Amino acid sequence: MENFLREYRKIPLPATLSIMAILFIRIFLFTQPSFQIDMTVWQAWSARLVEVGPMNFYDTNIWTNYTPGYLFFLWIIGLLFNGIFNIPFFSSTFIYLIKFTTTIFDIATAILIFKILKEYRNKSWPILGLILYLGNPAIIFNTSVWGQIDGILTFFILLSLYLVTEKHKVSFSSAFLAEAFLIKPQTIAILPLYTLIIFQRFKKNLIKIAVVVFLIFISYSSLFFPRDIFFGLINLVIKMTKDYSITSLYAFNTWSILGWWQNDAIKWMGFSYALWGFLMYILALALIIIPSLIKQNKDKFYFYLLYSLSIIAFYLFPTRVHERYLLPFFAFFLIAALLKRSRLLILIYIIASTINLVNLWFVYYYYNFIYN
Repeated sequence: MENFLREYRKIPLPATLSIMAILFIRIFLFTQPSFQIDMTVWQAWSARLVEVGPMNFYDTNIWTNYTPGYLFFLWIIGLLFNGIFNIPFFSSTFIYLIKFTTTIFDIATAILIFKILKEYRNKSWPILGLILYLGNPAIIFNTSVWGQIDGILTFFILLSLYLVTEKHKVSFSSAFLAEAFLIKPQTIAILPLYTLIIFQRFKKNLIKIAVVVFLIFISYSSLFFPRDIFFGLINLVIKMTKDYSITSLYAFNTWSILGWWQNDAIKWMGFSYALWGFLMYILALALIIIPSLIKQNKDKFYFYLLYSLSIIAFYLFPTRVHERYLLPFFAFFLIAALLKRSRLLILIYIIASTINLVNLWFVYYYYNFIYN
């Protein structure tokens, strides 16, 4: 952070004003209606965590289909702002604080992008990366209006992959990746490529990585599943995979061609939609990973591009995908575009951001103003 502040002082005034304007817009948008279903759940879960504690949070009579990574944040937020400052859980102020928490992680991600680009591009490219990420309309809408938490997920994934790819700090990297998974299991989108990197470069550290990941998982299990430390978390994840047995939850992906919310057990040519989706995903993943096995390319642009492609493949082809699964893609693709100094890739980033914004707004508007 100290190095960033030192570099930030060198940012030209127009860029500084742009960043300040973006932050002002983000904070102003806190006042807009949240995605009511999600925000009500965050407030209720935070209240329940403060009331009964993490150890008694999960209950078969209550809808709690989130892994405990973000619940830990909600617990701390509740203890701090309700327990100490007596801010009511179901108040506008508490909603703003939830949105502000994710905004902090959006800013941290932007700073990390700045740092990554600064190591390779010494002029205006790191500043451009900072502005393009902070000002991404899809990310702003998701955090400041909707009130979702994908910004937190993106930060932990990016930090983990930065540490393993560039700093070779596999223990810290695996710890942050485990944290990302516990926030949202969709982190598995980058697991195949991450595993490949580990086996290519850090095979000697496999035991260390396994121990670190085990300690992270067992710590959360002890806190949230004290009566079933070894299988409580596993059973929760299995249960979560069965919650939405449908093709696409309004995601603008391959399955949206057939229409959203179709049963993915429907068969075509003898195979279920779910299996077809899995096969298409495996094929896409092979096309992404196999060239990296052959070329052994160590260009950083190449790594960040592959990370982004892994995420978008996970968004496009498997069934049971939400519209928000694309959001971590933007950080990695932006880094790749700016490392390459490619105007075409930057244009694709802007177009993809706009399309995802429309996708997010469609779902937000439908559930907030039509479905209810």
